Amino acid sequence: MKRVVATVVFLMMPVPSFAKDQLRKFRWSETESTKPELFLKAASGKAASGREKVPGALPGVGELVLSEAQKVGSATVRGTWRQAIYRPDGQLAYVTGAVVDGMPSAESLKLLEAELGEDLKRGLQNAPQLVGASKIFKPTLEVSKDDKGEWQPTWKVEYLNKSGDRLKYVIIGRSGKVISEGQLDWDGVDGRAMVFPRGPKASAAEEMPLFDLNGDGTISGRLLKVFSALDLKVWSPEFKFFYAQDDRRFDLGQAYFTIAEGFRWLKEHLGIEIKHPLDVRLHVGDNGVSNAAFYHQNTVYLGTGDGVMYKDLIRDPSVLIHEGIHAVIDSYAGLPSEGEGGGFNEGFADLFTALILDNPRMGEASYLKGPYRRTLENNLMAYKDFKPGVYQNGTIVAATFWDMKPILGTELTAKLAFRTLVRLGKGSKFDDLPGALESAATGLLSAEQKSAVLQAARSRGWKVP
Repeated sequence: MKRVVATVVFLMMPVPSFAKDQLRKFRWSETESTKPELFLKAASGKAASGREKVPGALPGVGELVLSEAQKVGSATVRGTWRQAIYRPDGQLAYVTGAVVDGMPSAESLKLLEAELGEDLKRGLQNAPQLVGASKIFKPTLEVSKDDKGEWQPTWKVEYLNKSGDRLKYVIIGRSGKVISEGQLDWDGVDGRAMVFPRGPKASAAEEMPLFDLNGDGTISGRLLKVFSALDLKVWSPEFKFFYAQDDRRFDLGQAYFTIAEGFRWLKEHLGIEIKHPLDVRLHVGDNGVSNAAFYHQNTVYLGTGDGVMYKDLIRDPSVLIHEGIHAVIDSYAGLPSEGEGGGFNEGFADLFTALILDNPRMGEASYLKGPYRRTLENNLMAYKDFKPGVYQNGTIVAATFWDMKPILGTELTAKLAFRTLVRLGKGSKFDDLPGALESAATGLLSAEQKSAVLQAARSRGWKVP
């Protein structure tokens, strides 16, 4: 196809930089007297009245959650964020985020963008991925900083393939070099696999559906791509994956089925789903044997268990769903993996896993040192029992909401927890939980229910007024 690329002026200019400690966090809720105009302006670069109206809301949650990065000119600034929450009537209820105060002006970045036009031009002309594309969408500019504090701009170019049925993208860096590529959407097909529907301890293996596969014969779909670190070949043109339980290929179908079931529950009850496909890397470690179970940068890593502390770790529903939930938390709240935010991250992952499985015990199907690894039914108290690390602190967070389940029921507890989660955001501390919880309860619960859940949090040691 013929491509038209605008002529640009190639300018050399000093590359602006900014320091990490210039990141400024902010938070506002409708219960506070301080007006949010300056916060909104700092986050988005636009003045806002604080009475913005927007259409739509997450079904099941009754609120609309909008997330965006700080922008200067046409470029987004990585590492910055604004989380704005609107009530069903469109009124702004809550806003939190972090922005960089010492950003270059829009005018200086405009000059930098012009300089980058040559890189974009080279990428559009030379990237082999774009040859034969039926449509190339308008490129978008993103910037971040390297170890020297210098801007590292990249262009994201989305395009439709030759037949027009796949939406893909390339990331173009300096000198027009393609530094990564990917696919944004595809048609789904359903397959079948032998799995343990409720895990190897609570159920026998049986044939179950694998929904929304991408149709290339692998165990990959719109939201999940499952593969083995052992490079096991798992492929079926009929989308049927029937392997014996002692065949390691069995694990791929199990992981896809269980994590997808967790995602389906969240979609059906809360109307939410991850914003980017999740990679699930199985059999990590020496010959696949390890106790690894963690999420990092949109990838879940899982080992089989070492046979001493864990067995069938890779088939435990609570482990699989818990790690998948981290991707959901990443999509909507961007919580860190360490510190107090890491405690929230682990706590909400435990909580949603327990609600989905209707079981407060984590690791029950795989932990060998006891009946379970941890449980939400405990007597741990906020502040009194906090300790270094994230798991015990997270268990206190999760137990706080689990205490509310007899008051609200499963679905309403999940809604309250999600609304609280999105009010916390990346830089939240334990002291922020009571305020986020109270705001989340407003408009969702009756006065009696709200009073009861605040008392439940108070009984767990949280500093609720």
